[in-house]
Amino acid sequence: MDQRRAEPDSGTDGSPVTLYGEFTATGNRKVRCAVSLTERDLIVQRLTSAPVGRSKAVLSLRDCVGCRAYRPHDNEDRAAHLSAYFYPLKRRRMSSGASRQRVEQCFRLAALQDPRANLDEAEKWARAVRERCGRNRLLADGMLTSQFSRPCRMMLLVNPQSGQGQALTLYNNHIQRMLNEAGVPHTLVITENLFTEIADLLNEAFLCICLASEAVAARY
Repeated sequence: MDQRRAEPDSGTDGSPVTLYGEFTATGNRKVRCAVSLTERDLIVQRLTSAPVGRSKAVLSLRDCVGCRAYRPHDNEDRAAHLSAYFYPLKRRRMSSGASRQRVEQCFRLAALQDPRANLDEAEKWARAVRERCGRNRLLADGMLTSQFSRPCRMMLLVNPQSGQGQALTLYNNHIQRMLNEAGVPHTLVITENLFTEIADLLNEAFLCICLASEAVAARY
């Protein structure tokens, strides 16, 4: 297959590229990708002979909940991995509505012989993505970064007996993973008498107390 080298591309709003790299896909080392980071987007273009429109994905950082760098379990592999997690709004199949669906972008960084250097490069990318997606979320909410400089600590109250009894299943299958991907430390409280326990917990040092309901979780 005829492969080509991509040039750094600007974002959807014309913002300049601040980071650029060429990596392989984590699941298939034969697939090479040109990755560009702007202030608003993560742009992923597969380096193939296919037309650019078919091989290019532009992911808004407003939909990004987190990004991490890590080493694989294989100690003989010098590569580092980079994973970014997005939840963009997409139309549901057989429905006119839209819901947030999980999109994970995973890359393998192995340009250098030193495993530590590869991990340092992946961590540089992860920090840059997290910083920009945080700024985009705050700006979308009309907040300044100085107004929300410390990590959010969340308490999540789940009543497994409410509704159809699916709240705990939704937490285990969806919500827990989203919070972990976003790097949000949280405490899970299984409750039966919701309002009494909220009153008892109001003095705790939490920035956010959330109620996990089936109606809210089903939208994601």
